[in-house]
Amino acid sequence: MKLFTVRPRANAFDIDLHIKPEYRNLLTSNSVFWAEGGAKVQLNGSGLTVQASPLSRALKGAISFDNLSGASASQRKGDKRILYASETAARAVGGQITLHAFDAGKLAVGMPIRYLGIDIGQIQTLDLITARNEVQAKAVLYPEYVQTFARGGTRFSVVTPQISAAGVEHLDTILQPYINVEPGRGNPRRDFELQEATITDSRYLDGLSIIVEAPEAGSLGIGTPVLFRGLEVGTVTGMTLGTLSDRVMIAMRISKRYQHLVRNNSVFWLASGYSLDFGLTGGVVKTGTFNQFIRGGIAFATPPGTPLAPKAQEGKHFLLQESEPKEWREWGTALPK
Repeated sequence: MKLFTVRPRANAFDIDLHIKPEYRNLLTSNSVFWAEGGAKVQLNGSGLTVQASPLSRALKGAISFDNLSGASASQRKGDKRILYASETAARAVGGQITLHAFDAGKLAVGMPIRYLGIDIGQIQTLDLITARNEVQAKAVLYPEYVQTFARGGTRFSVVTPQISAAGVEHLDTILQPYINVEPGRGNPRRDFELQEATITDSRYLDGLSIIVEAPEAGSLGIGTPVLFRGLEVGTVTGMTLGTLSDRVMIAMRISKRYQHLVRNNSVFWLASGYSLDFGLTGGVVKTGTFNQFIRGGIAFATPPGTPLAPKAQEGKHFLLQESEPKEWREWGTALPK
């Protein structure tokens, strides 16, 4: 590809390019062009980032292009192509979103946005909005991901190392924190609230979402396991006050492979990892795993009944009991898929 002429206009330039015949098949409706020049150095809390072109391009300048799925609708201006200032700007075509946060301490320009470990975008700028006492992060989603993630219900949250008595989580983010995203299913949207925390375990991303109501949050938190007969089958994804502030709504998600276990009459209770039962003839101490003892958990089971209660649907509400039903180990209810 060679540059033929540059024609200045009032607020822009027209550039004529020549692409060799043997490479013209590479030019499609999804082709996006950007300028390349010298090295760009970026220093932030995530470390040092250097973007450098080969020496010949750095000295003389160059124009590169690539074919990006979903870019055809927004990278043309009439019958002409748009030349973007950088590869990042080119890949951001039509994918700009705004994330609203109350603190930029964990954010940085260039921070990646990821889904299931795949980069689907990144933060471009951080701006302080004093009138609202908030930080606005302008971010981009790469064109092929815009339709899936720029929707109502999508959740964005910063993932950083978490150190607790139960261990260290997200150790891979020590060098580079990132923004995790969970896709929503609502209408197209470009503004989102940046959440404090969310789940990153792919086992639960497409699971059954239910609500358990409790008098208080206690030791529960996002990531608290949901147990069925001692096996982890779900996780707590969030907590909010009820409409009248008289209870806590605990959002949980059950793995898709286990969601048939939750029935309309299922009983949920706090699983602390230990229980004490003393009587006149002595006492019994029952313990769970060390992780359960430290983090706690929510357990559930389904009492027998004829006919078998139907499977719980999305958004079903349950009450959280403070202690386990004494007879639940004897229920033995068969729960077919």
